[in-house]
Amino acid sequence: MEAELVVTAVLDTNVLMRVRLMQFLVGVAMAGAFTPRWSASIREELEVTCGRERPNLLEPLIELADSVPDVLLPVNADDLDLAKGGCDVKDEHVLAAALCAARSGSDGLGATRVLLVTENLKDFDAPYALARGVEVMGVDPFGLVLLEVAPMAVLRTIDRQPPERYDSYLDQMRGDGLLRTANRIEELFAEIG
Repeated sequence: MEAELVVTAVLDTNVLMRVRLMQFLVGVAMAGAFTPRWSASIREELEVTCGRERPNLLEPLIELADSVPDVLLPVNADDLDLAKGGCDVKDEHVLAAALCAARSGSDGLGATRVLLVTENLKDFDAPYALARGVEVMGVDPFGLVLLEVAPMAVLRTIDRQPPERYDSYLDQMRGDGLLRTANRIEELFAEIG
């Protein structure tokens, strides 16, 4: 791993349901930029929600989710109790997973920064979570964190050949709400040549 700081990110279902984003995040995780985590209830919510709203994407998303080793967090009743009052009731299981990750620490790997990555920022009380060791953020700020702590790991996952495919990839990232992340990737590649 390139950074001394270990980034653990609990990914909400709304993040896991985006195929291109998941492909990017799984690649970056496999490159060592961060440790992705979720709970059995988030995984179940992915299957149910995707099966209902985007059944054509269910199989590839489940394959992506299941391709990442050791992601499931052992959320317990204490985590669920602590999550109450820190978010919308329907998202308590997500916050509980992040609190479990914070409680679990880095498993001996060093200092850990625990992030809860979601597109439903309004559903979480960020100060409440932060006071318990969890930063709540959207996908674009998360991309910037990854580029800050492990830029080369992220950049190694991006194919720049042919240039048209690279340009299209960045345009897709921007279209998926990763505007600042795509711009920063472009800047970093310009810096290193």
